Amino acid sequence: MTSKTFSGLLKKILKRRRDLKLIVSSATVDAEYIRDFFNRGVKKGGDKAAATILSVEGRNYSVDVLYQAVCRIRKDFFRIWIRL
Repeated sequence: MTSKTFSGLLKKILKRRRDLKLIVSSATVDAEYIRDFFNRGVKKGGDKAAATILSVEGRNYSVDVLYQAVCRIRKDFFRIWIRL
């Protein structure tokens, strides 16, 4: 099932089940697109259950990138890097 098909199915279910709440959590989703999709067909100001965006800031962690020349890779390459 594709994500578009799944989103459409969820929208139909939400129309019938007014007590059901949906939370979409993703670092890569286009939040405005998802909000607008679920708000399509909803009267402005008339429905308190309209989709909204809630943003929660996270922490950034540094990433170390290590390089080694291909010609210098030894047979015990993995054993050496596991010790780091």
